[in-house]
Amino acid sequence: ARYSAIQAYCAHADAEAIHHFDRLAKTFADLAKNSLPHLEPILADLKRRKALGTFGKQPEKDWPSGFAAWDVKRRVDYIINSLDQVDGTPPESQRDSWNGRDDFTRDRRYQALIEIGDAAIPALIQTIESDDRLTRFPDAHVAQRDPIELCPIYSVRDVAEQAVWDILRTDK
Repeated sequence: ARYSAIQAYCAHADAEAIHHFDRLAKTFADLAKNSLPHLEPILADLKRRKALGTFGKQPEKDWPSGFAAWDVKRRVDYIINSLDQVDGTPPESQRDSWNGRDDFTRDRRYQALIEIGDAAIPALIQTIESDDRLTRFPDAHVAQRDPIELCPIYSVRDVAEQAVWDILRTDK
């Protein structure tokens, strides 16, 4: 059920994901806090998406009309607002070289922030400080280390932090 829940969540099949996560929470209520620490944040994010009307909706595949002509602040704000849709789906141009769901830095939203560069840093820092949203991108490295654990989902903060490091061309 853990893998079905994560797969459904990452595929934007939110009703199915909630069903699986609720079943996990009920079945393993006594273990959920210790053994499944990522369960509550994912359920909270699904509820947030439902309240916003984005529950079960696929992200836009293209930028809005006229996006390239928008001023930098408006583009950065739009991109950061959409970081909760980072899901590991490769851009068309990278489908042949895509090696699985292990690198959110290939996401078009992430790449657009890197292209904007230094002008995006203040908004990214604000995001790191205050954004509690999750992406749709699982941390597959945890699943490889511990197949029993419910794999965590990268947060929007994680994506913003990595973008800052990449824009500044430095390591953590």
